[in-house]
Amino acid sequence: MRRTLARHGLATAPADIGLSEEQFVAAVLAAPATRPDRYTILEHLGLDEAGVRERVAAYVRRGRRG
Repeated sequence: MRRTLARHGLATAPADIGLSEEQFVAAVLAAPATRPDRYTILEHLGLDEAGVRERVAAYVRRGRRG
Protein backbone atom coordinates (compact mmCIF):
# COMPACT_ATOMS: atom_id res chain seq x y z
CA MET A 1 0.00 0.00 0.00
CA ARG A 2 2.82 2.39 0.93
CA ARG A 3 4.48 1.91 -2.48
CA THR A 4 1.21 2.63 -4.26
CA LEU A 5 0.63 5.82 -2.29
CA ALA A 6 4.22 6.96 -2.84
CA ARG A 7 4.04 6.20 -6.57
CA HIS A 8 1.16 8.65 -6.83
CA GLY A 9 2.87 11.29 -4.70
CA LEU A 10 0.52 10.80 -1.75
CA ALA A 11 1.35 10.93 1.94
CA THR A 12 2.70 7.75 3.50
CA ALA A 13 3.53 9.02 6.99
CA PRO A 14 2.06 11.51 9.47
CA ALA A 15 4.94 13.95 8.84
CA ASP A 16 4.02 14.02 5.14
CA ILE A 17 0.82 15.87 6.04
CA GLY A 18 2.42 18.05 8.71
CA LEU A 19 1.46 15.97 11.73
CA SER A 20 3.64 14.64 14.51
CA GLU A 21 3.15 11.03 15.56
CA GLU A 22 1.47 12.40 18.71
CA GLN A 23 -1.05 14.39 16.64
CA PHE A 24 -1.71 11.42 14.40
CA VAL A 25 -2.37 9.18 17.40
CA ALA A 26 -4.85 11.76 18.73
CA ALA A 27 -6.60 11.84 15.34
CA VAL A 28 -6.89 8.04 15.20
CA LEU A 29 -8.30 7.96 18.73
CA ALA A 30 -10.86 10.67 17.88
CA ALA A 31 -11.82 9.22 14.48
CA PRO A 32 -14.58 6.80 15.58
CA ALA A 33 -16.50 9.64 17.23
CA THR A 34 -16.63 11.62 13.98
CA ARG A 35 -19.03 9.11 12.42
CA PRO A 36 -20.54 7.19 15.35
CA ASP A 37 -23.07 5.47 13.07
CA ARG A 38 -20.31 3.76 11.08
CA TYR A 39 -18.43 0.65 12.12
CA THR A 40 -14.80 0.72 11.00
CA ILE A 41 -11.62 -1.26 11.42
CA LEU A 42 -10.76 1.03 14.34
CA GLU A 43 -13.68 -0.29 16.36
CA HIS A 44 -12.92 -3.84 15.28
CA LEU A 45 -9.31 -3.56 16.48
CA GLY A 46 -10.41 -2.06 19.79
CA LEU A 47 -7.05 -0.43 20.41
CA ASP A 48 -6.44 1.70 23.46
CA GLU A 49 -4.10 4.71 23.36
CA ALA A 50 -1.02 2.56 23.99
CA GLY A 51 -2.02 0.20 21.19
CA VAL A 52 -2.51 3.04 18.72
CA ARG A 53 0.85 4.56 19.70
CA GLU A 54 2.58 1.21 19.23
CA ARG A 55 1.06 0.61 15.80
CA VAL A 56 1.73 4.14 14.53
CA ALA A 57 5.35 4.02 15.72
CA ALA A 58 5.87 0.60 14.09
CA TYR A 59 4.38 1.83 10.81
CA VAL A 60 6.59 4.92 10.79
CA ARG A 61 9.69 2.83 11.61
CA ARG A 62 8.97 0.44 8.73
CA GLY A 63 8.62 3.39 6.38
CA ARG A 64 11.99 4.79 7.34
CA ARG A 65 13.64 1.53 6.37
CA GLY A 66 12.30 1.81 2.86
